Amino acid sequence: GTATSMFFISFEWQTASAQSRTYEKTSKSYGCKLALYHLIVVGVFIVGFLISYGYEEPGALCTITTPRGEIYTKSLATLTMFMEGWTITSFVKLLNSIRNMQNTGECYSLIERYQITENIRMLRVMLPVDTINNGWMWGIFLPFFFFKQYL
Repeated sequence: GTATSMFFISFEWQTASAQSRTYEKTSKSYGCKLALYHLIVVGVFIVGFLISYGYEEPGALCTITTPRGEIYTKSLATLTMFMEGWTITSFVKLLNSIRNMQNTGECYSLIERYQITENIRMLRVMLPVDTINNGWMWGIFLPFFFFKQYL
């Protein structure tokens, strides 16, 4: 979902910013590879959840997870929180890096200046969205980790 999408978008934006002078002229295969990796990761998450959940068990549809799926669910939650943390950290570093590029006074072409400005705008939008999503996920996962025995 959102965590995996933003995680792979952060890689694409880092590459685009690091290679800002030549990125638009290079092969488009990098984006396709990231999309493929994203689909694979999401597929593994879904298949793992479906296998570990245990729909044949009587209480499977009435609980958060079954005993068989609890380890997978906690592992997935931990991995997802790591991905969100990476994404937010990456976005903050990237925003600071791009702002520094903009403020250096170096002579960029019109296309590069537009790319830098557009990246700053997008990061200003995406950083709060991802931070809110991360807070929401922490609000769900942490009670599950610590209070699952009471649910």
